[in-house]
Amino acid sequence: MSGSKASVKIKSPKNTNTIFGLPSKSYTDNEFWEKECNTALSDGWLFVAFVHEFSKVGDVVPIFFAGKNPNFSC
Repeated sequence: MSGSKASVKIKSPKNTNTIFGLPSKSYTDNEFWEKECNTALSDGWLFVAFVHEFSKVGDVVPIFFAGKNPNFSC
C-alpha cells in the first residue's frame, strides 16, 4: 500500500439508530489498519511514557507504534 493519506470511507447503514461502532472488518482488515496508521495514528501527539521514567533529559525510548519506529526523546 502506498504512503498516501487517502481518506477512509465507511459506509453507514440506513438506520443510524443501530450504529454502535466501526464495521467488524475495521478490526481485522490489513488495508484498513494501514490506512489508520497513515492517517489517524500518524500526525499527532502520542503518549509513550511518564517523565519520571526517564533518567535525564535527552533519554530515548525505543518503541514501535502503528508499525513504525519513530524516534522519541524527552
